[in-house]
Amino acid sequence: MLYFLRTKTKHFGFLLFGIIILAFVFWVPGGFDGGGNSTGTVAKVGDMEISLIDYWKVFDNAEARTREQTGQALEGDAREQLKLDVLAGLIYEAGILQVARDEGISVSNKEVEAAIKSEQAFWRNGAFDPQVYVNVLRQNRMDRQYYETARRRELIKEKVLSLADSVVSLTAEEQEAIEAFAKGKEDNDISEIKEQLLASKQNDVRISFSEGLKGEFLTVYDLDLIKGK
Repeated sequence: MLYFLRTKTKHFGFLLFGIIILAFVFWVPGGFDGGGNSTGTVAKVGDMEISLIDYWKVFDNAEARTREQTGQALEGDAREQLKLDVLAGLIYEAGILQVARDEGISVSNKEVEAAIKSEQAFWRNGAFDPQVYVNVLRQNRMDRQYYETARRRELIKEKVLSLADSVVSLTAEEQEAIEAFAKGKEDNDISEIKEQLLASKQNDVRISFSEGLKGEFLTVYDLDLIKGK
């Protein structure tokens, strides 16, 4: 897997980390599981299909989040661009999940449970509250199986992307430059600057890795299915 990361990463611009990726938390793609009630396939990544019905679920979610953040509805070119961004994000998602499947990367039920209990949206009085959990899901028109399946996928993606972190380190020149820049500062401040730079480099590699997946798996898509609707 590390060889794959080293050979497939490259620098590029990737604009989908944000509201589009957040939408995936509430997405359970039937097409990836071989199920779903889709009447068409909008894209295929390797041997994974993204059904049209799954695409519109994510798009509706992303559009609603955008409307909440901006206070206005998307129209015209902005809405068409969001459609393309969502499709690109789903293709990215499919590539990550396919790598996880091929590499045998999975997430246990205990890991899913721990992640859910650590989510402060489900807390009351400083601790996880099962009733709050149920209420939040109900307000978002989701059942537990729906959400927990989506949460599992998010954790699997994080495991795949975290493998990229191990191929990144600060060079001797970078460390010397930081120490020279922070001369006279507290050791904690210098360590914090180093951690921030390392995190930035790790994020760049994660992004580059996800872009590299486009060349790893044959991807086909039909834009006519989503245009003008």
